[in-house]
Amino acid sequence: MRGKTKSFLVYLALNLFIVLLLSFNYNKYIITESYNIINWIYLILAIIGHYFSLTLVTGIVFLPILFIKNLKTRTLAISFFISVLIMLMYIDTLVFHQYRFHLNGIVLNLFFADKVIEFPTIMYFQIALYIIALFAFEYYIYYLIQVKIKIIKKSYIRKSMMFFVICIFSSHIIHIWGSANFVSNITNVTKYLPLYYPTSSNSLIRNLGLIDEEMLERQKKLKLKSTSDLNYPKNKLIINNISSKYDIIFIVIDSWRFDTLSEDVTPNILRFTKKNKSLVFNNHFSSGNSTRTGIFGLFYGLPGTYWHSFYSNGKSPLLIDRLQELDYQIGIYASAQLYRPEFNKTVFVNIPNLRVKSSSELVEDKDIEITKEWIKWYDNIDNSKPSFSFLFYDSPHAYTFKKNYSTKFKPMVDKLNFLDLDDDFDKNLIFNRYKTSVHFTDSLIGQVIKHIDQKGKKNKTLIVITGDHGQEMNDNNLNYWGHNGNFTKYQVKVPLIIITPNNIDTNKKWIESNVFTSHVDIVPTIMKNILGVNNTVKDYSTGVDLFGSVITRDWVFVSSYSKYAIIDKYSITEVGTSGLYEVLDLSNKKIKRNININNVNEALKEISSFYK
Repeated sequence: MRGKTKSFLVYLALNLFIVLLLSFNYNKYIITESYNIINWIYLILAIIGHYFSLTLVTGIVFLPILFIKNLKTRTLAISFFISVLIMLMYIDTLVFHQYRFHLNGIVLNLFFADKVIEFPTIMYFQIALYIIALFAFEYYIYYLIQVKIKIIKKSYIRKSMMFFVICIFSSHIIHIWGSANFVSNITNVTKYLPLYYPTSSNSLIRNLGLIDEEMLERQKKLKLKSTSDLNYPKNKLIINNISSKYDIIFIVIDSWRFDTLSEDVTPNILRFTKKNKSLVFNNHFSSGNSTRTGIFGLFYGLPGTYWHSFYSNGKSPLLIDRLQELDYQIGIYASAQLYRPEFNKTVFVNIPNLRVKSSSELVEDKDIEITKEWIKWYDNIDNSKPSFSFLFYDSPHAYTFKKNYSTKFKPMVDKLNFLDLDDDFDKNLIFNRYKTSVHFTDSLIGQVIKHIDQKGKKNKTLIVITGDHGQEMNDNNLNYWGHNGNFTKYQVKVPLIIITPNNIDTNKKWIESNVFTSHVDIVPTIMKNILGVNNTVKDYSTGVDLFGSVITRDWVFVSSYSKYAIIDKYSITEVGTSGLYEVLDLSNKKIKRNININNVNEALKEISSFYK
């Protein structure tokens, strides 16, 4: 048994070296220009100590396999499990490469969520080859170690173990000090190491007199409040009599970039906009860089940081509640399913017989399907009663369009292989494919607005056309692709068009001023001007009325699954759930600039004002 253990330790040491090599795929994103000697020491100690810890835990878990007497069976079992773990780490580096967060339940949900994320066949083939090659390598190396290596000095093992233990304890001690004194170059390393949970002990450091109390207090204020005790709305709604009830339609395009609202990419939308009374907001931001937070802000008029509390309470948005009070006929048509994210338990929790998914297999076919189903529904509604409908298109999110679609932007990639995306990839090839998918979606929306026109209802309908978030294509040359990775304009700035009946008063000065607007503004605009709600907006939303007097914002609030950001004209203040923050320029590069305390205080009020 002693010989088996020694061979196993050598095998683990070899895999530790492989893991450290893979870790460079995370480490290359760490900004080290401002590092001093302590920062560098911590980084090196943390990397070595952390990956040794993971390797040691793995070894302990698989230790019982060593009792298998048959050499080949034992080698097969251990090399298989180690290969799986190494491959999971490799996949995690791919996820981190695109999104800057590690493999987690959210990513897995999206992957398995009825083709929300689709990959070409060649990508699966490549991964399969990697797995086979890795397993063959692991099996051969472990077999060779067991057969060839006979003598390993105990002193080598003892000294190596002592070195790694020193790395572990030293890195945690430095992190305790860095966390207590808010040294961001130390605390920010955590997000680059998978499954890394460094120790913090502010009370110990305080007792030793080594803590910066002022900085710690600032961190506490930046932490997200998490509770299910909602105060929403703050006061009972005051309702005015409504002389005319208008149809309302939300048309949302998943991953719609602000710079693709144009004559060549979205001709149908722009043509309809110019023919009718409309407001086109050119400095509009989604409430988040993900579908969950973008749609949440659109329907609740609140920051996405409230998601978990509303989800745990199963609390419907006041917008939907008010529509139901007014006996609106409601039709919800989303291309992707509505239970990942759980909109069936939040936004649409009170909608009976909710359509939660499409029957088609391909994303582009799902978009065609919801268009046809909406037209059929619209043809059969009771015209004596008002209606609300929601159309949510998904093709741009998947960079897809109908086979043999006539209009294409070239040159483009035939199929999108996420393994190819890096700093050297020509983004125009994917951007042209993306624009084609938006053009395809515009053609479907053209059918919707044409149908409204044919029914003679365009002057009886308010239409909101926007995106849930943007879609980055390495625009800042930092190797970000997609969304939910940062809060630059390419991931959070989206088009917003509001087309109104002629007799609804609007204010064109909003467009002339080019001030910040947000998804959270849609609800109060509709509640005040269409649905007869006379409360002050602050009773139920953090937004403003986009038909009323122009309100100039100094900043706009956006969020993701685990972070939020305050964006002003010059910078992005990005804050994690723990309160750790970074100040970045508008292209997501770290800058030396103090946070704007006034903006932060106002943002903190917004993300806490609807709790009891």
